[in-house]
This record gives sequence, C-alpha cells and structure tokens, in this order.
Amino acid sequence: DNYLVDVDLQASGESVKLNLSPIRLEVTDFSTRAANKFNLKAGITVNESGKNEAGGTVRIDPVLVYLVFKADQLALEPFQPYLDQFSNLNITSGSVNLDSRIDLALAEIGGVQLNVTGHAGVDDLNTVEKKNKKEFLKWKAVDLKKINFTLDPMSLDIAAVDVDGIETEIIINKDRTTNLDEIFPPAKGASASGNKKQGKPKQEASKQAGQPFNLNIGKVNFKNSAAYYADSSLILPFGADIKDLQGTVTKISSARKTLTKIDLKGKVNHTAPAIIKGSVESFDFQNHLDILMQFNGVDMTAITPYMAEFAGYKVKKGKLSVDLHYQNKNKELQATNNVVIDQLTLGEEIDSPNSVSLPVKLAISLLKDRNGVINLDLPIEGSLDDPEFSVFGLLGKVMLNLITKTVAAPFTMVAGLVGSDADLSHIVFTQGSAELTKEQENNLDALAKGLSERPELKLEVQGVAFKSEDGQGLAEKSLMRRFKAEAWEDMRKSKRPAKIDQVVLSKEDYHDLLSGAYKIKFPERAKEMISRAKDAPNPASAENIYEQMKQQLVDAEPVSEWDLNRLADQRAKNIMEYLTGKGKTGADRVFLLQRTILPDAKNNQIAVELKLDAD
Repeated sequence: DNYLVDVDLQASGESVKLNLSPIRLEVTDFSTRAANKFNLKAGITVNESGKNEAGGTVRIDPVLVYLVFKADQLALEPFQPYLDQFSNLNITSGSVNLDSRIDLALAEIGGVQLNVTGHAGVDDLNTVEKKNKKEFLKWKAVDLKKINFTLDPMSLDIAAVDVDGIETEIIINKDRTTNLDEIFPPAKGASASGNKKQGKPKQEASKQAGQPFNLNIGKVNFKNSAAYYADSSLILPFGADIKDLQGTVTKISSARKTLTKIDLKGKVNHTAPAIIKGSVESFDFQNHLDILMQFNGVDMTAITPYMAEFAGYKVKKGKLSVDLHYQNKNKELQATNNVVIDQLTLGEEIDSPNSVSLPVKLAISLLKDRNGVINLDLPIEGSLDDPEFSVFGLLGKVMLNLITKTVAAPFTMVAGLVGSDADLSHIVFTQGSAELTKEQENNLDALAKGLSERPELKLEVQGVAFKSEDGQGLAEKSLMRRFKAEAWEDMRKSKRPAKIDQVVLSKEDYHDLLSGAYKIKFPERAKEMISRAKDAPNPASAENIYEQMKQQLVDAEPVSEWDLNRLADQRAKNIMEYLTGKGKTGADRVFLLQRTILPDAKNNQIAVELKLDAD
C-alpha cells in the first residue's frame, strides 16, 4: 500500500512522465500452479489527479485475466508526446473516464483472445494549434456507451456516442492552404505522389492487412455543438459558423451496404435555421447517398467576400434560402438545387481579377420577380468516377451558364415571363413612318407586362432613321401630301375635309396630279411618258408606267437631315408614350437615348433597337 513509481516513457524522442502514487495492490490466493487462479485488486493515482482502479481474477498458466478497470479523470496532458507524433496540436485540458471489463486469454492454439466491454468518455477536451495558439478542437463531453471490443476477429461495437459541445474550425489561408495542412502535416518522407507510386493493388493490400476491422456504432447524438469556417483566400475575408448543432447519426458500420441515417439541425450565423438529413452508405458514399440540406434565411451580407471575388460587388442586403437534394446510386450523382434569394441588393463595386465579365446587376434584375425574389432550380448530374468531378464545380458552371444565357438574351426571358415567343428586342416600322402597327403594339403590350414582372429593369430606346429606306419613304409621303394639298385647294370649301391628310384621291385625280408634277420636273420626257401611259394596251401596263413616273419624282424629292432626325425622334417617343400610357410602365423606367441616323437598314428591316439595363 502507498507505493510510488515514476514512469518515463519515450514517444518520438520525448518523455511521457507519469507519477503513479499512491499505488495500492492487494493479491489473494496467489499461485503459479497451472490452472490456479488468484484475486487481484489495485488502485493507482496518476499525476495526482487520475484515479484508476482494477479488480478481478488472474490465472498465470495458461494466461487468463478477468478484470474490471475504472479510470476517473485521467488527465490527457501528460500524453502530449503521443499527439505530437502526427499533429501540431497542444492538449490544454481533457480527461478520460473509463468503466470497463477486460477478458484476456492466451492459448497455445488460437493465440490471444481479448474482449473489452464497458463505457468510456473524454471530458472538457481542449486543443490549440502550436503555431498561432488558436483553439482547434474542443468539447464538453464525448461519451461512448456499451463498448464491446474483440481482438479476434477484430471488431468494435459501440451502442451510442453522446457528443456534447463539440466545436472546431476549418480555415483556408491566403495562399489557399488550410489549417488542417498545418495541423496534420504529412509524415516525413511521404508525399501524395509517393503514396500513389508505392500504392498496391486493392486485393494484395487486403491480403497483407489480414482480417478486416469490423466497426459498428449504433447512434451518435450531437447537442450544443458548433463549427466555424473561414476563407482568407478571397479578395475580402469570409467567415461563417453553424451553432446549436444537434441531432443524430444512426447506424455507422464497416459492413457493406450499411445505410447510415443522418438527422441534424442547427443555425447558420446564429439566426438562419439549417437542416441536414438523409442517408449514406457507411464509408462508401459513392455507392449510396441521399442527402437533403436546407438553409433558410441566411443573411447574404455574410457571403459578401464570395460575391466580391466572383461577381465584383459587395452585398448590401439580402436573404438566402437553399434546398439541396443530392442522390447517388452506383456512382451516378443527381442533384436538385432550389435556391431562393430575397431582396438581394448589391453594394459597392469591387475590382476583383476573378470576377466574371458579365453584367451582374442586369442578371439579378432579370431574375428577380416583382416581389424582389429570385427563385432558381439548378439540377446537376455527373459521374463520381470522373477525376474532375466536383459538386460545387458543377453547380458553379450551371449557375454561370444560367446567368450567361439570361444576359445574352434578356428580351427572350422577359417574353417568356408572359408566355410570348415574340422578339421584343426591337420595334419594326414601315419606310418613312413613325406609326406603330397593330403587331408592334401587341409586342409592346407583352413587353410592358414583362417589365411589370421585373420592376428593377430599365428600358433604353434609341430612335433611328435610315437614309436609304426612310429617305424613300419620307420623299413619297412628301409627294403624296403635295398632291393632296393641290386637290384640297381645288375643292369647294363646303367639300373640303378638316385636314389635308383626310383627302382621298381617285385614281384619275392621282394620275392627273402625277402627270402635272412630272411635266414640271421632267419637261423633256413628260410628253413621251404620259402618252405611253394613256396609250398602254391594258390598265396594268399603264399603272406600271405611272409607277415609274412616281419613282422618278420620289428620287428627286428632297429629304433633309432634319426630316430624318424628326422621324427618328418620333419613333422613340411613340414607343415611350405607348409603354407609359397604355402599357402603364413608369416613365422613370423608360429612357430615350440620343437618336442615330444610319445609311441603310440591316436586312431591309427598319427597326428601333431596345436595350434593358439595371441600376
């Protein structure tokens, strides 16, 4: 009784010093005879804190041990050198509690037989990184209940693991290394490439490893837990945490095709509810994965660093909710990703070399409905055998493709909102005219409805006229107006309409006026052309000659730059007045740009091009 032993163990060249005092040992019925058993009781205090007790029956020949072993508050700090062998962590606190039964037998045939049952736990663990003294992993308590370990065959069964208050963090550094790289450095002489070169075929490695290790855990219960994630590699540092993590992970097993069920919930950044639930195949999620992840109402200002890095803007405000469902069978992943963004408002522009060269504000305004909500369904699929496969990489590509298509054809999207397949990107006019046709009014009606569905969009209208086509149209209108003016003058006052444009010319009157104008403009050929028209063998031939005369007069009719400018301006104004009037689009959303006069129309289509923009 009251013995003292100082133990100095070596681990990687460092001492593990244990002071065992006091030691109490009681042996009764001791015998070395074959098959004789004796009783053993022992009590040991380790480093003045951990109290350990053992009691049971021992046989020396052949070896047989039945012991009940209890450890109470056995401090972990003295065992730091063992942790140093594979990590850069310091244990600042933590203690082990153990209540177990050990059954050990050594036989000439069959080798060592070992069975350990009981309960174990580690309380108040706290570890810090050696380099920067930051906390890495800590918990209030981790309890392992109903442990059953056997050596041959090697297996470990645990009925339940209760985890209380576990906290950890993952940090991506500026150079894109992580805190895990620093905490768990590769073993000396090992490298990723070296491991690949030295790797052995699966079957050979399995044979050398002997019997597999069988692991079964009934349930892992989490409560009051948290995790923190930070990324300093972005143009603006990012940080987020999950608090109040609780729930269960049920049935973890090394047996093939064992489905592990997950049911966890917590809060992102203290306020946004998060749910993770579903099932995976234990230790081989590539064969089976069916996971639902939901995050509701995450404050988007928290993801400003990612928006700044890849979109070039800070986030002024917004809420993010995601509903992600990942399913994998036979290494084929199919995923649905429903993303809802509420009231997203961009803030200050950030000059980021990695930002996409796309009009991000326009894309957001196109996607945001009249209530300020963006609702996206982003399905992805791929093979897990593909070495380039990445869930977030695929999701990023789908998102980028969606934005690219949206901003590349914004009017197509606006038309789709109201069930129209018309091209709303331009309004078509006839030569020399600013009047809207019924077809174009219908297109403007659809555009107005689409703009009401996307209230943040602005419309830019640039009036245009074309010297070639519109010059002809304006000249013809001028000529016809002059004919009508002459006819109006010749009418008796009682027969005159209120406006000259209301005059209706008969075919005979039109031919007489046309011939008179032709005589004045082309006196040297007028007699011949008029005679040919009158003596034509049929009306169609006569009309053809009159049409030639008209075209020559139109070509000679002067059209000024001012006429073209006025036409271009009137076209833009008519579009704006229709949208803000009948279309009920706010006048503050329609902007008239400086007119433009072009030589000729593309594909002979006289069209005013429209443009969508956003603040």
